[in-house]
Amino acid sequence: MTAYQDFFRQQLAVWPLARQNYESQRLARYRDLWFGDSCRIRLICLPARIGSSSAKITAKGEVDRPCFLCAHRLPPEQQALPLPGTEDFRLLVNPFPVFPQHYTIPSVAHRPQALLSDLELRFSLAGEMSDLVLFYNGGRCGASAPDHQHFQAGSKGLMPLQCDYPAWKAQGARPLRQTGACQVYVLENLLRTGWLIESHDATAACRQIRTLVQLFGEQVRDEAPESRINLLVWFEPADKRFVALLFPRLQHRPACFYAEGPQQRVTSPASVEMSGYYIFPRSSDYEQITPEELIQIYADVCLPEKDIEAISARLPMSLP
Repeated sequence: MTAYQDFFRQQLAVWPLARQNYESQRLARYRDLWFGDSCRIRLICLPARIGSSSAKITAKGEVDRPCFLCAHRLPPEQQALPLPGTEDFRLLVNPFPVFPQHYTIPSVAHRPQALLSDLELRFSLAGEMSDLVLFYNGGRCGASAPDHQHFQAGSKGLMPLQCDYPAWKAQGARPLRQTGACQVYVLENLLRTGWLIESHDATAACRQIRTLVQLFGEQVRDEAPESRINLLVWFEPADKRFVALLFPRLQHRPACFYAEGPQQRVTSPASVEMSGYYIFPRSSDYEQITPEELIQIYADVCLPEKDIEAISARLPMSLP
């Protein structure tokens, strides 16, 4: 599937705002922090992302701003590309990019953000768009438009957990369950808690994810666990394998987001940050953040290890 790549070039040719933002993205500053031998966090200073990092996510906040993903509210230059195999979603070029190619994939209908109802589509698109990572932000863990169902896709080769895979797996993933074509691992030594799912069968991977999300909701007694999930999915063409990272969340934002004075950090970790590609829109935060602060940020927003272990212990040995 190359239509999306042609579409991307066409959009930049006719949309000055998007073209300018993609050119400006090349000026972003980067530096890496290492935590042991297996955990790399790449820090990025990207001022254009200030809107997403501080977006209002309350019901009132959604009412106060028109939905920017509804078709009738898109800028005149922003076109939509139909996707093969579905009439329910379309592909847009994201005008506020994090990656050299960055897409938003919203539903045609205005409906709340959800994960499980369209889970198979994410895997199908990951297989067809194998140079991209697809990612989902729940409504309470990074989605800047929780009132409109959508997910995103960005270039491979930048997010540490994707581009360092499988190098980190030996020290950062403990085998949990092997069920047919699907292997589930518990993430360890990576600052973040969650699960790695590998499978040659997308349907089997989706079954495991559905079960883990259900168990997560039961563990924390949340009737809407999908809103507290970050998911990344990509496809490894060499061995025709799907790779998924599932991060259950405790909080949307860390304590430092609400602090005052020099202790404040404008940060709202979403899937990209959970992947180890950590964006700070303010230069002062990028320059001053310490390894200890970053450890605390992840501890604030990630599900505690004890809950991960409790959920993992309940994962069935096999699924229908």
